[in-house]
This record gives sequence, structure tokens and C-alpha cells, in this order.
Amino acid sequence: MLFVGHISLAFLIVYFISSKFQGIRKAVSIALVMLLSILPDIDMVFRFAGIDLGHRTFIHSAIIWLLVGGITISFFTIKYLKGSVAAVYLIAYLSHLLIGDVIVAPINLLYPLGDFIVNSPIKGGSLQHILLETVLFALMAAVVITRYYLFKSRSEDIFLFRYHYKMDTFLYPVLALAIIVSLFYVVAEFELSLVELSVLTLLHFGIISLIVLIWLVSKSAKRQERMVYNP
Repeated sequence: MLFVGHISLAFLIVYFISSKFQGIRKAVSIALVMLLSILPDIDMVFRFAGIDLGHRTFIHSAIIWLLVGGITISFFTIKYLKGSVAAVYLIAYLSHLLIGDVIVAPINLLYPLGDFIVNSPIKGGSLQHILLETVLFALMAAVVITRYYLFKSRSEDIFLFRYHYKMDTFLYPVLALAIIVSLFYVVAEFELSLVELSVLTLLHFGIISLIVLIWLVSKSAKRQERMVYNP
């Protein structure tokens, strides 16, 4: 799955969780959620730099990250009573491995302890793959745009998720840059027709537009919230 699909999928999962647990909207950085959803593919960045970590190996191991995540959640629960926030971030990361990569391409979920290779019939760059990316993006766009108009009409203090100045000021630009790099990777990696290339280009710039919308509106909402409590 491409960055468009991974980001959309993690966003939708965490948005659904936040609808059940309202405190998540205030505590979680959605920028970090979306960035974690594509972080496993950083092994490709290392490969371009001449460092071969092996794509879909350690960084894509569900066993390793469930262990790391379990320890992290336990630590935050004991020390800060915020294990739920750490769990949401872990879910965002694991959505890449256990859903995104399982749906589109082969992955060994038990690496390095054993072999449990899941091989999807949907191949990267195929019509089914592009349709899947489009559907996930469309669902995310529907949520963001709907919430945007509801936010304007209701004058709520939080748009989707609270803006975190210390993290999000840095994370949103990094996220947008990563998606642009992903587009260049797609062009170089897959043999696409003009129509397929046009659709994927629109999807990449479309999700950047959604992210910028979330960025600007949530930042503005946070500024207004500060003015209310610090007149």
C-alpha cells in the first residue's frame, strides 16, 4: 500500500476510536498518528542512502513491534497513566503492517522468529490497488470535510483532534514532504499508464491538501482556545 492508503487507513481507525473515547481527541497528535502509519517504510529511505536494512524485515515485524509496544504502553501506564495514548500510536504503526501491507503485498508477520508469510492477490500498481487507495482516501476526505463544516457551524474548540504546538509544528511539514517523496518513488517504481499516473498524482496531492486543512484549522482552533483561557 502507498502512503495515501496507509495514512487514510490509520486516520480512519483512530478517528473511529476517538468517537468512542472522547479523551483521545485532546491527547493524541493526529500528525504523529499519520506519520507513524508510514514510518515502517523508512527502510526504503535507508536503502536509497546505501544502507540495506532489508525491506519488510525488522521494521515490518509484527512480533517485534507488539513486544516494543507492550513495553511502552506498560511504562506510560505505570508512570504517566497515559497508556491509552501510547496504544493509539501503536495501533497507527501496526495498521501499516497488519492491514495495509497484508492487503496489498506479501509480508512475513513473524520475522525474525519464524515464517508466516501473507501474500495478497492485490499487487502493487494494479487496478485493484489503485481503487483501494482511492476508496480509503475518499473515506478520509468525507470525514475531514464533513467535520470541517460541522466545526464551523458549531464553533467547537477542537477540530477533529487538538493541535500540539511542540510536536505538530514540526510533524506536519515532515508528513507533507514524505508524501511528495512517495510520489516520486511511485513514478520510479511502477510502470503506470498515463491514466494510472494521473490518478495516483491526484491522490497524493489530494491527501496533502487534507493534511494541510487539518493542520491550519486545528492550529487556528488551538489559538482561539488559548485566547479564551488566557485573555
